[in-house]
Amino acid sequence: MKKTYYFLLAMLMISLSCKTENKNAVEGTWELVSAKYTSPDTTYLYPKSEFDHVIKIIGKTHFLFISQDTSRIESYDFGGGTYTLEGDTYTENIVFFKYPGFIGQSISYNNQIEGDNWVMTGPLNKKENEDFKWAMHEVWKRIE
Repeated sequence: MKKTYYFLLAMLMISLSCKTENKNAVEGTWELVSAKYTSPDTTYLYPKSEFDHVIKIIGKTHFLFISQDTSRIESYDFGGGTYTLEGDTYTENIVFFKYPGFIGQSISYNNQIEGDNWVMTGPLNKKENEDFKWAMHEVWKRIE
C-alpha cells in the first residue's frame, strides 16, 4: 500500500510541476467541492465531513485522482487512466483504480465548465455487476 501511495504522490508532484500550452478546458488541477451519488435505494453526499478531500489532475491525455479522509489512517481512493473530451462529453478510460471492477471500463459524463467550476453528471456503473447502477453529479473547482 505504501508503494502505491508514494507512486501516486510522485505522479501528483510531477503533474503539478509540468506547464502545458494550448490547454483544453479540463486540463489542470481540480478539487471536488460537492457530489451526489444516487442508486435506486441509496444516496451518498460528498463531503461527508470536513476531513474528506479529493483532487483530480488532468493532463493532455491522462487523468489521476486521489481522495482521502484525513481523519483515518488508511482511508483513501485513487484511480487514473486516459480520457477524451469531445464537445460536452468527457470520457474516462480507467487503467488503474482501487476497486478492480472499474479497470478497463470507459465511462462517459456530461461535462460543463463555467469559469473555475466543472460539473460532471452521468452514470457510474461497474462492468461486472449489472445491479450496480448509480447516477453521479460532481462539482469541481479549479485550483490550478
